[in-house]
Amino acid sequence: MAKSAPYGMPFGPVRKKKIFDEVYDQLISLISSGKLRPGEQLPPERVLASELKVSRQSIREALKKAESKGLIAVRQGEGTFVLSVASELMETPLLAIMAEEIERVYEFIEIRKLIEVWCARRAAEIATRKELSKMEQALVKMEELIDSKEILGQPDIDFHVAIAEASHNTLMVHVMASVKKIFLLKFRISNFMAPPGKNRILIKQHWEIYEAIKGKNSDLAAQKMESHLQFVESEWREDVRRQKNRNRLETPSKMS
Repeated sequence: MAKSAPYGMPFGPVRKKKIFDEVYDQLISLISSGKLRPGEQLPPERVLASELKVSRQSIREALKKAESKGLIAVRQGEGTFVLSVASELMETPLLAIMAEEIERVYEFIEIRKLIEVWCARRAAEIATRKELSKMEQALVKMEELIDSKEILGQPDIDFHVAIAEASHNTLMVHVMASVKKIFLLKFRISNFMAPPGKNRILIKQHWEIYEAIKGKNSDLAAQKMESHLQFVESEWREDVRRQKNRNRLETPSKMS
């Protein structure tokens, strides 16, 4: 015979959810499903209020809750943007480690290989036309920097994140957004400049990855991505070596 629950159990009254909590839940659902991705801008408050048929105050409270959870960032004069859920967990500690020990960046590249080679292989299997178009748009923007001394920067991030998006793995998209941001910040902190011809080589490598994905050749896409990251690693090692040599030459010899 089944035992009944004893009287005095700590049940509380069932309460209706507040409107802003329902808005927040919708926002969480859109982020977790990948419909809202890291870096995407949310519509203005008035538009959200109109679409959801709620007050602007409810929208503000929902956004405030999402911001407190590290899911979005409200930037004055710019708007509200979706954050990578991995950003708080990864960015600050990894940058601190790499600032102290420059060689740790090589370990970071190994992490990139594990993640991005898988993403390229998966994207080659299931990427949609829209996702391929997003990769191509990033490549076109890279072409504008082909002879520049600037690093490829944001278009490079956009390309690699687009590949992660094409894997249809939402968590991977958030991880990749943080991984690429950390790498870009590290380049900027180190005042890294692209030597002559470097961007041309990198852009060619990116096009080769794209063509393999577009051609649905998963093995070739994985191979091209791994080759690209090995090239990035070798270039980084060479830059670190040059930097150390410069520092050695610039350090005044001690007086005897």
